[in-house]
Amino acid sequence: MKHSSDSRPDIIQATFGRHLRQGMTRKAALHLTIKQLVTAGELDYLAKLPPSRVLAARLVVSRDTVELTYAQLEAEGYIARAVGRGSFVSYQQNTLIGRELLTENPAESAQLAESELSVHGRSLLLAAHTPHTSRNDSLTPSVPDLRLFPIDSWLQLERLAVRQGAERLLGYADPQGLVELREEIIDYLRRERGVKASAEQVIVVTSSQQALSLCTQVLFNPGDRVFVEEPGYQGAKKLVQSAGILAQPIGVDQSGLDIDALIRAD
Repeated sequence: MKHSSDSRPDIIQATFGRHLRQGMTRKAALHLTIKQLVTAGELDYLAKLPPSRVLAARLVVSRDTVELTYAQLEAEGYIARAVGRGSFVSYQQNTLIGRELLTENPAESAQLAESELSVHGRSLLLAAHTPHTSRNDSLTPSVPDLRLFPIDSWLQLERLAVRQGAERLLGYADPQGLVELREEIIDYLRRERGVKASAEQVIVVTSSQQALSLCTQVLFNPGDRVFVEEPGYQGAKKLVQSAGILAQPIGVDQSGLDIDALIRAD
């Protein structure tokens, strides 16, 4: 459903109010509101957004809140701003290739997709693990309060880094990670942990899950046995199982993994 420019503040206000009732800060609620409306097509490509002064008065927030939100959305590529012209939606939906081939029945779609997977792909699906949740009051292990992330500072530094080294950063990089980052990591480990190593011995990964995945690929064969803490990180256990490796649980005590039980199991 498309909306005229006169109704645009109304849909922003309604969605903004729902996010506020969920306990979000005003800035976070406004950012998520506009982002959702843009990606959902409620705010069309090239649609003009309300001036910051008008929107601030409508939502009963400070003009600075709106300005900072618009600046963040511009940095993320959702809107564009021009002096004297205002702010416009710059995000365009990408049409899914082959979308017309998808069945209207989601269950049939899922069954068809699963049947096309390899044996390893099906094992990954069976061992699927989703440790995160979108709830703001989540107590999920390893998930901090992402609302506290300094997004504005992060975006400013990111844009500065890309401007200074765009050609090198946007191309293919060393598979072990940027050498400057690895050198900084080694400097920290030498200084704070007394570790003797070199940057060539460091591999930068996107997450602990990717690190564990690499270990299962290069250190083990299907049918090998590894010990996992029980209770422990289920992501590691699921990953091991999906690689065809036997995950043998070992209990934990107040100091961590039960060493005596580990020795007996071995």
